[in-house]
Amino acid sequence: PYRHAGHSVNTSQGNYFTVANHADTDLSSGDWTIELWAYAHSAPGVSNVFLAKGTYVSTLSYIFAVLANGSLEWSSGTGSWSATSYTSTAGDFVFGQWNHIAAVRDGTSIHMYCNGTRVSTHASATMPANTNDPLYVGHYVNHNTYAHDGYIRDLRILKGTALYTGTSYTVPDEPLTAITNTDVLICQSNRWEKDNSTNNFTVSVPQGTPAAVPFSPFAPTRQYTKDVV
Repeated sequence: PYRHAGHSVNTSQGNYFTVANHADTDLSSGDWTIELWAYAHSAPGVSNVFLAKGTYVSTLSYIFAVLANGSLEWSSGTGSWSATSYTSTAGDFVFGQWNHIAAVRDGTSIHMYCNGTRVSTHASATMPANTNDPLYVGHYVNHNTYAHDGYIRDLRILKGTALYTGTSYTVPDEPLTAITNTDVLICQSNRWEKDNSTNNFTVSVPQGTPAAVPFSPFAPTRQYTKDVV
């Protein structure tokens, strides 16, 4: 109990949750950044979906996931089941450990990063559609095959800012905060349903029992000592 370094959300065993639909999660125009820490126990049969907006077949906006070969995948939908998918190199994402990942739109390009390194870039990339669906965290609705079996920490969405634009960046070594243009900031409190952005979006559970757990990519803030109460 003395080496506690923060919470993440356990989405294993098909547990997932949603963030209510809002204009601030519409990424159909402008610059934006999605970033998070993700831990996947092992390679999935198909893919681990970290974040998705839209519903299967009828609507689709975007999906951020990792494939069975460790390749990051970003899919942008057009409001129906017709998505353009971009992938990185196999093995970029390492299973069984924490990975800091990001998807960024800068101008007309979409970049993906893993552990501080740009692993994929696509110029004139297809933009997500504007749909009226919630964000699904740790799952892609109606498809348990795509559930994220692991943990998510510090999922932050910035709308209006391309936070990472170069070939590399310094991986965060402390919890993320609500900087300018933060629209969503979840999976970092001792309550899984807490959104720490100024929007304070409603978070709900459509399936299972996601839980905040004391498991984090960050080092403990201090060692135990009997002299500190």
